[in-house]
Amino acid sequence: MSEERLPSGERKKDILEATLKIIQEEGYTNLAIRKISNKIGVSEAAIYKHFNSKEEILNDLAEWIFEENQLSVDKAENGDQFEILKDILRKKFNILEENQYFTAVLFQDEIFKEYESVKRKI
Repeated sequence: MSEERLPSGERKKDILEATLKIIQEEGYTNLAIRKISNKIGVSEAAIYKHFNSKEEILNDLAEWIFEENQLSVDKAENGDQFEILKDILRKKFNILEENQYFTAVLFQDEIFKEYESVKRKI
């Protein structure tokens, strides 16, 4: 297993992206630290250098997804409330279309049942 040394922020992002892909491809119930480590080519110990637990990974993943789904709406640009709502929905759909793996987490009820902290963030 080749463990290329990356800056901590880059490695964490790799871990979160791998987690997201595993959830999307195999479902949350098949998520394991071992699978994450295999997906990015590092040891399980390397994962634990950045995260204390699977729950911490999922919490960070929820925060990342929430941050990526934030958008701003220019009320001056869109006069009436109906147009503002249409603009919000259009932008949200664009975000989800560009980041299709996000839906894998957003619609995994098992995560929310097991980790209340993740449910609150989403």
